[in-house]
Amino acid sequence: MINKKYILILLIITFIAFFPRALQVYNPYNYFFNQEQGILYLLTKSIVIDHHILLTAVQGGNPQGGFGTFFKGPGFNYLLAIPFILARGDPFGGRLFMLLISILTVSIAFILANKIFGLRTAALIGILMAISPGLKDFAGNIWPPSIMPFLTIFFLYFLYKIFQKQFKFIPLLSFTVGLMAHFEMATMAVLFLLLIISALITLYKKIIPYKYYIFAFISFLLSLFPLFIYDIQNNFYNLKGVLGLITHIKTQAISSESFNFFSIIVDRLELFKWNFMSSFSSNNFIWPILLIIGTLGIYTILRDKKIIRIIKLYISYLVLIPLFTFSVLIFYPGAIAPQWWITFLTVIYCFLFGIVLNYLLLKTKFKPLGIILLFTLCLATLNRTWFIYKTQFIPTPDTYIKENVSINYIYKDSQGKNFGIFVVAKNDQDNYEYLIWWNGHEKYHYQPYREKKGLYYILIEPDSLQFLENAKYLTSLQSGNLIYSKKLPNGFIVEKRLVN
Repeated sequence: MINKKYILILLIITFIAFFPRALQVYNPYNYFFNQEQGILYLLTKSIVIDHHILLTAVQGGNPQGGFGTFFKGPGFNYLLAIPFILARGDPFGGRLFMLLISILTVSIAFILANKIFGLRTAALIGILMAISPGLKDFAGNIWPPSIMPFLTIFFLYFLYKIFQKQFKFIPLLSFTVGLMAHFEMATMAVLFLLLIISALITLYKKIIPYKYYIFAFISFLLSLFPLFIYDIQNNFYNLKGVLGLITHIKTQAISSESFNFFSIIVDRLELFKWNFMSSFSSNNFIWPILLIIGTLGIYTILRDKKIIRIIKLYISYLVLIPLFTFSVLIFYPGAIAPQWWITFLTVIYCFLFGIVLNYLLLKTKFKPLGIILLFTLCLATLNRTWFIYKTQFIPTPDTYIKENVSINYIYKDSQGKNFGIFVVAKNDQDNYEYLIWWNGHEKYHYQPYREKKGLYYILIEPDSLQFLENAKYLTSLQSGNLIYSKKLPNGFIVEKRLVN
């Protein structure tokens, strides 16, 4: 029999998650189809249109791993093939697909948390994830790390089932961690190391039969199968890259000249501070109070004899994850660690604070505090959503990509004549390459040539001529007669030339 209360809460949480995320998607001010998105779509085009089998997320030999020494898995490109096919290559289709993933992350979190904690705690976790500013920002972001919160939900669920001694979930947990290598290598490495340490401890204490770890190892290898095939074909490039990174860490750790421990600590603290703030609120008054209450709440729950042991163990492990992540990142050989490496921690925080809020609401003397905290966070979300709706909601996605607007201008100006096109840009031109192909393939059924002959256009990106190399490059492209030079409203300059 369907539980009407359960269905109602699920619909309400999904509804709450939808609006701030939908406004985020229909917001041209946070939409950038830059070089990275261009690479992603070119790779996906090679899968869907050219029928190539990708083994790594690499374009033109550019690594996407730590220190440029190993490659990321191609999972995101195969996932992106779904909106690519449905939207016929339109980049906005990928944006809508990421919106769906972001909403599903919240809904599935509620469903799985209900199986763990019950309806009220699941509702609180779902609400916190629905209103989280950091999770909201992933909506519409065509970017592999945006998938990490979705995978983290399953990681947390499988982890709890293992604490319940349902060891058949161990291979699923390891497979999930392996999948993370297709979206964010740093996160996968941290969680993999944590699971290895946990496995060694449980094996030593003979808590879990070793056969489950054999299955887990096999499932982990299966998740990385494309990368292993690539390594076999390419002299173990990725394996050598990982070993090189480990060697670099060891070398830098013992070198006082290259390893400034104090600056590393400061950077990592700022990284985790911003991650926590973006999870709930960037208000300098709210987030410290949340941190204090959350810490004291977790401590009280762990001390409460009425809380069952499995819940305490699970909470302790959730607390361990950010602490372990911080410890590992201290030894990463880089002065700065990017924010997207720890996006998965937002989900951890939402689970922990959902548990704490539920505990506060059950205690008569703490119930008003829990209500005030939840009301404050919801009010802040409502205020942010209303502000975006009033100032940044523009339901005209055809104008979001300024590069595409400029390319469309050139196609229309050519009036059906054959023409060529060159681009002068600050960075590599993968995004232009894709947009020119997509317009030619889907809209105009013509692919411009890349030669200085007949009619051709030069598209100059705003501010790109500040770079000396680009100024020289533009001069080398200027042949024949200049028909006109026009600055478009979006800041791009178009030169139309004719070579007799």
